[in-house]
Amino acid sequence: MLRRFAFVVAFLLLLSACSSSLLSETTTSGSEPTGPDVTDSADPKNPAEDDSGTVQVELGVPFRLTVGQSGEIQGVDTDITFTHVTSESRCPSDVQCIWAGQVAIAIEVKQGGKTLGEFELVLGSLIEEDESPSLEIDGLIFLLIDVSPYPQSTQTIEQEDYRAELVVSMLEGPP
Repeated sequence: MLRRFAFVVAFLLLLSACSSSLLSETTTSGSEPTGPDVTDSADPKNPAEDDSGTVQVELGVPFRLTVGQSGEIQGVDTDITFTHVTSESRCPSDVQCIWAGQVAIAIEVKQGGKTLGEFELVLGSLIEEDESPSLEIDGLIFLLIDVSPYPQSTQTIEQEDYRAELVVSMLEGPP
């Protein structure tokens, strides 16, 4: 019994050490998000934007959105908007943790101009039954591939710095 208690205490201390680094208020002054620009049409994952800032998305082709940015899915009269990151518990890249963590984003889906709702996609260590990196709506599959930037213990990531990489595909029916 004492051995089990010691193990639980050690586990909680490790978990506490890992999570405290996520709560750090340290930022780097003037930090800019790294990685390719979302509007860089030379990158195949960054399709061209129209004049309104909406990304033109092809079915089955990965694309990136910044928080607040929308993608118009060609040929299906459907729009997707990356509204915000709902939770971020991924272990910072410069820290060793006992759990990799996860990140969750909210997307808003519109079809024919009508809002179908706001939905959550979760990437990482999935714990709950309702957590998933994919979602099926009216024959379309929305899949979260990646969320960047990846956390570091010395930086705070602002909502506007996040980028989500997604792909939208048609649900394949029976032959």
